Amino acid sequence: MFEPPSLFLAAVVTCVGGVVRGFTEFAGPMMLLPVMTLLFGPVAGVVTVLLVNLKRNLILVPEATRAELWRAAIPAPIYMVSTFCGSRLFQGFNETLFRRAVLIVVICVSISGLVITCS
Repeated sequence: MFEPPSLFLAAVVTCVGGVVRGFTEFAGPMMLLPVMTLLFGPVAGVVTVLLVNLKRNLILVPEATRAELWRAAIPAPIYMVSTFCGSRLFQGFNETLFRRAVLIVVICVSISGLVITCS
C-alpha cells in the first residue's frame, strides 16, 4: 500500500494539486482525490484529501478573521468538525462502491466546472 513508488507519485500529484489550487483556489482536491483513491484506497484517499484541506482552512481562519471576511471565517470551524465526523463515517463503507461514487462525483463536478467556465 505505501510502497516508495506510490508515495513518490502521491507527492508529485500533491505538488501539482497545490500549484493548481494556488492559481484557482479550488481545483487542487479534484486532482488529488482520484489519484489518492487509486493509490491508497477510498477511505485513506478521501481522509488524506480532507486533512490537506483542513490544514489550508486552519491557515485561512485567522487571515479571514483579521480581514473581517465572515463568509470565509464562519464555515471553516464547521468544516473542521465535519472532517473528523466524515472520516469516522467512511470507515464502514464498502470500498468498491465508495471508489465508484467518488469517481462519479469528481467527474460530474469537473464537467460542471468546465461547462460553467466555458459559458
